[in-house]
Amino acid sequence: MNTAQKKLQNVMQDRGVKAYSLARNAGVPESSIKNILYGKSNRPSYELVTALAKELSCSVREIFADDDPRLKQYTSRVDVNQQLAENWNEILHIEALKTVAMLCKEEDFNLSHVQASSVASKLYRYAISNGEATIDIKFARWLLRETQQFA
Repeated sequence: MNTAQKKLQNVMQDRGVKAYSLARNAGVPESSIKNILYGKSNRPSYELVTALAKELSCSVREIFADDDPRLKQYTSRVDVNQQLAENWNEILHIEALKTVAMLCKEEDFNLSHVQASSVASKLYRYAISNGEATIDIKFARWLLRETQQFA
């Protein structure tokens, strides 16, 4: 039995949760959960792990193998999302939106509002995850060019 398998079984057992109800409530295929429980899947996706952790009201670390090299990557992604949710910086978010608008005008980029909003969100997340108080204009230009290129 692998570590992820044991950990998931223990958390489910502690909470009295069956695979079927966990799958339904987490919005994931029951087969994905059973593959972990039966040892067929040693490397579940980030999306699956976070959905299970959210539904089980536990951390990713509680249901994921400590020795898996992806654990740090997964937990850092969760930490950034948690940091974004807890520390909303309205001024920085507005600055990201204004930066996108300014650069689109300067560079004559033609992005949809969805693309522009996505770029602003990425700029905001990048600034927050790096502990910055302002938007990185060089990164913003690069990101807009990349977005325009694939638009």
